[in-house]
Amino acid sequence: MWETILGGGLAASLIITIEKFAEFLISHFGKKKSTVEIAMRVMLRERIRYLCRVYISAGEISYTDREDLIAMHKVYHKDLDGNGNLDAEMEDVMELPLRREN
Repeated sequence: MWETILGGGLAASLIITIEKFAEFLISHFGKKKSTVEIAMRVMLRERIRYLCRVYISAGEISYTDREDLIAMHKVYHKDLDGNGNLDAEMEDVMELPLRREN
């Protein structure tokens, strides 16, 4: 009787559902950051914070420096799962006037 109930499409559907659930669990709970990723996030956070303070103190930023800082922040925030603590500093930098490139 169970062979009939679980036979064919229902069994295949059940297997696929279990497989997708296992993939979900692994992708959400099995990901651990490596020591290198953690170190990179810490170093990048410190560098972004430092540069923001330098540019804010100077009261201006070049276009190239701003683009580099935006790229670093994107990697920190999106790719390395940064926590958003640097968003306020980045907003302040984005309001700075642009200086001419040398």
